[in-house]
Amino acid sequence: MKRIPKAPLIKLTDDEYAWLDSWVRSMKTEHRLCQRARLVLLAAGALATREIGRTVGGTTGTADGPVR
Repeated sequence: MKRIPKAPLIKLTDDEYAWLDSWVRSMKTEHRLCQRARLVLLAAGALATREIGRTVGGTTGTADGPVR
């Protein structure tokens, strides 16, 4: 069985968290940018890669891929 990697631990400052959170909550943010911000926030919350993928409605690969 293939081992599913954990999401990298991300530490955000209060300002970074507020900035990303504002993107997620904004109705004017482009969908893919909103999804990427949500991925970062979930990884900062120490969720497993599989759980992050489920939460954003994607696959484990969605949560494991590089953020550009």
